[in-house]
Amino acid sequence: MGLASFRSLIRPFVPKFLLELHRRRWEQRQERHQRHIIDEFHKIYYPSRVHEAYWLGVPALKCPLDCWVYAEIIFSTKPEIIVETGVCYGGTTLYLASLCDLLGQGTVIGVDLELQNVRDPVRQHPRIHFIEGNSVDPAVLEQVWQWCRGKRTMVILDSDHHAAHVLQELRSYGEMVTPGCYLICEDTNLNGNPVFSPVPYNPGPKEAMDMFLKEQEDAWVVDKGCEKFLMTFNPGGYLKKK
Repeated sequence: MGLASFRSLIRPFVPKFLLELHRRRWEQRQERHQRHIIDEFHKIYYPSRVHEAYWLGVPALKCPLDCWVYAEIIFSTKPEIIVETGVCYGGTTLYLASLCDLLGQGTVIGVDLELQNVRDPVRQHPRIHFIEGNSVDPAVLEQVWQWCRGKRTMVILDSDHHAAHVLQELRSYGEMVTPGCYLICEDTNLNGNPVFSPVPYNPGPKEAMDMFLKEQEDAWVVDKGCEKFLMTFNPGGYLKKK
């Protein structure tokens, strides 16, 4: 029996406040059940499937559901510059550039400490520009700023996941993001949120993001609508600049 049918059956005999209490408890149980299913799926998917997504033959270390959300964000906000820290093989970089191709505008700036693993199709794409070095090094930041100044800018952070580094990135790259555009802090599901990584980041991206939002809570909105597909590697990490 559904909740609506149950309420109709007992309504004549039960005070209104008790019906409302029952409704709230039922919804809370449903939310806990849903959260448990999502968390368990994270634990299964993240360690075993994260290396099995490809874009045009290049490994893209992302949840495909997040990639769909990125496409919707890019279409709605029309960034001229998309900065991605942490490139690895370049599959996501190529994916972002492909979206820019579809929209007929945009440049992707890929920042990584080492770029030797980047595949040739990524290197050859005319919309992609790489900057090699530590993403929070002042010289690297200045190079990125040269691309971003005066341009509508979106940033995706996916490099070193230790909290101290992520917090530096959030502070530095957050300044580059244009109001109305997004700063995405990736892999906030690590450190037991709910995934435990083989690498002990403790604390990690989520903890850094929480500290950042305490510092700049008036400047950002956590867009939970970007988690509409339930499974995301970036829970709470979709930050939209006011």
